[in-house]
Amino acid sequence: MFQTLQNRLQLTHAKAMGYHNESRFDEALKAFKSKNSLIEWFDSQFYDLVHFPQSFYLKASEVLGVDESKIQEDMEKATQHIKDRANYGKDISIKTQITLDELKNQGTNVFGLMCAKKQKTLLLQDIECFVLKPHDEVIKGYGEIIKKHFQENAGAIPSLGEILGYSVMIWGKEYHFSPQGEVMEVVERG
Repeated sequence: MFQTLQNRLQLTHAKAMGYHNESRFDEALKAFKSKNSLIEWFDSQFYDLVHFPQSFYLKASEVLGVDESKIQEDMEKATQHIKDRANYGKDISIKTQITLDELKNQGTNVFGLMCAKKQKTLLLQDIECFVLKPHDEVIKGYGEIIKKHFQENAGAIPSLGEILGYSVMIWGKEYHFSPQGEVMEVVERG
């Protein structure tokens, strides 16, 4: 439905969309048409004093005479996707033989500590693969990423020593993984 609205919505719909300034609507229309999905459009946090992404989408469907139930269904799916995506941590902390406190006590400067902190974090580029998946599949996915990282680094990080474990926030809980990708402990947070 998203692509249908993108294709059908034109500059001639400016007034019906609530815009008194055609150039402002042109900017909004370009922003809307530049997105590949409804989720991407909602993520854009677009706002132009007339509409934000959700209201723009609703108004466009109304102007174009699209079935409201289909629009509501699309919006609910996108909202659920975005809401669920917030459950998955992108930063996996790496526990190593040498801690940041030990480095600090050894007199490591601020830049060295910042570098070490970065080395102690595995940043996931894409967590979309976890969204709306069963819990066991999500845990298995994180475990595989962790296991692969451990193997690729031969079990150690230069200047920080042996990798002892990993932790990541999932569903508001801190999951502690072994270097082999197995869950060792789950700690309630909040």
